[in-house]
Amino acid sequence: MVNWDLIFVVIFGLVLLLLMRIKKKNVEVQKIFFPVLYFVLYKTQWGLKFMDKLSKKCPKFWRFLEYISIAVGFGGMLFIMGFLIKGIYEFLFLSQPSPINLLLPGVQIAPGIPTMTFLYWIIVIFILATVHEMSHGMFARLNKIKLKSSGFAIIGVILPILPAAFVEPDEKQLEKAKTKAKLSVLSAGSFANVVTAIISLLILFFVISPITASAMVGSGVLVTGFSENFSISESGMAPGERILTVNDENMGDVYVFIEKMSEKKPGEDINIITDKGSYEIKLEENPENSSAGYLGIQIAPYKNQALSKILAWVGRLFYWLFMANLGVGLFNLLPMGPLDGGRMLKVFLLSRTKNEKKSHKIFLIISFIFLALIIIGLLPQAIKFFSPLINLF
Repeated sequence: MVNWDLIFVVIFGLVLLLLMRIKKKNVEVQKIFFPVLYFVLYKTQWGLKFMDKLSKKCPKFWRFLEYISIAVGFGGMLFIMGFLIKGIYEFLFLSQPSPINLLLPGVQIAPGIPTMTFLYWIIVIFILATVHEMSHGMFARLNKIKLKSSGFAIIGVILPILPAAFVEPDEKQLEKAKTKAKLSVLSAGSFANVVTAIISLLILFFVISPITASAMVGSGVLVTGFSENFSISESGMAPGERILTVNDENMGDVYVFIEKMSEKKPGEDINIITDKGSYEIKLEENPENSSAGYLGIQIAPYKNQALSKILAWVGRLFYWLFMANLGVGLFNLLPMGPLDGGRMLKVFLLSRTKNEKKSHKIFLIISFIFLALIIIGLLPQAIKFFSPLINLF
């Protein structure tokens, strides 16, 4: 079966790459392990004034958040290091699934977790990258560090497949900044992603879920069928109609309907209004209780299908916003290479050792250890991702 979500991802990446090629004056390629891993950057000035303006509003609040951001950054770094080491050990020696998964549509990242569609992926990546990079920029301006550019990026893993965003601070000014300022700028992106994940989870549980529950439970009574040999089957009412009122009383849900009907007697005339028409019906005897009235109708809770689908779609969106922001935010804190966590570790080691060569050597050892763990963990997902693409040819 053709995985269209993956095909759309590749097409999207190639289109972005083509557009950047057309505007090649503003394009920069950063070769990490080219052509296996590389970044294509399209530099602009978009959003720089907004970040500057935002940093000047409530500066005391942002200064307070700097300390929380740094604490969350190092706390998240320790957590993701332990999580990765434990996960890779269990993957290699206990036959457990890999703890690392590519954030790609059409690929199931773990059993029991639904696959992300291409549309969800685009929306989530856009929000995730925007929040992450704008936080870097805002904290840089808070510390009087110049922003040289912003823009779009494509992360290439052989193929240019992962869209992203970036903010480029003046590296010379960042290098000369105090340790606290450096750490706050570097930790800001992941901190913003973690906050976005928490907000998404709270909205999912305390807004989307209650609205969905109320829409599903108290939305009416649906006619699903009729009992044989009862006059209601000849009334003209049809399965699929929604009962609105009985004798001018609103029927909010099946429980109200059952309670009201239990009060009726055989031979009693009732008026039922549905979304399709009005019906005059004489109640008959209940086969199990001759003193109780019986309508001879089969019912179920009415669900607004359109509203249910919309709420389900929105709910899944916030689910993916939570998962992606938390996962990417923590992954970015790994102490390796060009990731924010690696740069934070480098700043921290230099501030402790006061020896650039020694701190750089320690950084390289730690960085290569975690790079090796990531490569091991990504192998199953890489094979799963590239297999459908290879099969196309």
